[in-house]
Order: sequence, then structure tokens, then C-alpha cells
Amino acid sequence: MREWPYWTRNKLEILGGYLSAFNRASAGKSAERIYIDLMAGVPFNRDAQTGEEFDGSARLAMSASPAFTRVALCELPAKAAVLRADLQDRFPGRVFRVYPGD
Repeated sequence: MREWPYWTRNKLEILGGYLSAFNRASAGKSAERIYIDLMAGVPFNRDAQTGEEFDGSARLAMSASPAFTRVALCELPAKAAVLRADLQDRFPGRVFRVYPGD
């Protein structure tokens, strides 16, 4: 797990709020709401100053409410396997796809 400065955590907090707001605003306007992340990273990160863990973008996307109808995540193979396992465990029954590769 990598440690990140405060602005990374702040960026992800903004993203988390935006994803749910986007899905609420687009509900009923389209049959699908698709989330694509080409650099999905790891499931969670650590704040370099406080040591506190915080969710990565993939977990935030999977937690959005209302939910995305499709989630596509891309990451390098080793990280992709960890990400897939984490999301399957954390979000059982949810449909998503992790694409390993560069």
C-alpha cells in the first residue's frame, strides 16, 4: 500500500461526491451509467500524515449511489488481481470488470 499526501485524499473525496451526484443527475435520462477508470490503482491507500486508510477510486465508484450500471477498471496485472479480489469480496453480486494490462 502506498502513502499519499493530503491532496490525493482530497481529490478522491471530491470524486466520491461527484460520482453519486452524477448518477443522481443522470438517472432516468439513460438506461446505463458507465464508469471507466484507466488507472484504477489499488483498493485503498494510506494518508502519509495521519496513517489513516482511505478508499481508492474503484471502491468509490462501486459505492456510488445510485449505482453505475457498468464498471470497467484497468490496471497493471499484479494490481488488477488484488483489485478484483477486493471488489469481489467487498461488493458481492455486483457486476464489474477489471482489465489487466497497460
